[in-house]
Amino acid sequence: MKNAAEARQDVIAFRLMSDLHSDGFLSFRPMWHSQCRNRYLLKKSYELVAQKRLTSFSATSAESDPGPSKITRSCIDPFQKKTMCVICEKVYGHVGKKPTSKVVTHDRARSLMEKAKELNDNGLLLRICHGDSPVDMVAEDICYHRECMNKYMATRCADNIPLPDIYDVAFQRLCNEIDIPLLCSGSGYLLSTLCMTYRNMLELHTSNDDMSYKSMYLRKRLQAHYGSNIVFFPHTSGTDFIYSASLSVGDVLAKAEDI
Repeated sequence: MKNAAEARQDVIAFRLMSDLHSDGFLSFRPMWHSQCRNRYLLKKSYELVAQKRLTSFSATSAESDPGPSKITRSCIDPFQKKTMCVICEKVYGHVGKKPTSKVVTHDRARSLMEKAKELNDNGLLLRICHGDSPVDMVAEDICYHRECMNKYMATRCADNIPLPDIYDVAFQRLCNEIDIPLLCSGSGYLLSTLCMTYRNMLELHTSNDDMSYKSMYLRKRLQAHYGSNIVFFPHTSGTDFIYSASLSVGDVLAKAEDI
């Protein structure tokens, strides 16, 4: 559970991290649905999440760093507190350039914490807290852009930060449903069927009961999310058959015929 939470860095991790680091976590007798637990603890799933975040950070670093230096550590933190703005999470522009500002007073740290709680900004709270306990932003050299800080502190509850994109929320729900059957149980899916399921999930997050979404866009998202772990195979029905890359050709043909 601890490994999955550290890899995912999501709201569940934020809620449980302090307890997971405690030796007495199991003494609280935590309860969960077996299906929810299996999805969250699926190693292939949370490793994909961690790898995607790491790849995204590496790409950002490559764009902003024209020098020849290379990252040699085998593992880096998703949030690099000494080189990234705590608010926008962007790396500073040039090699050797110091951050424009650091959190140097506890009043500034307290104000930022209060604003994040006021706006219910779970993303920022994950970066400035260890579990339920706030980090010492002064001692940890937390950095920020002045422009980002001024804009953030001026944000009112009425403005708030943007709500999660309904397409991202629905896509995550879809992946949670198919992760185990697709990657571990050898199940396969028709792209057209997944697209229909995805549209239904979209409708749960909007008043619009006629959400349109093309299969080609869902195919791109699935390919970007799962990478080489899945394969798209042309099906006789005119759509793609999606299966795990670990399956043999014989198994794939047999499953495709059954659908």
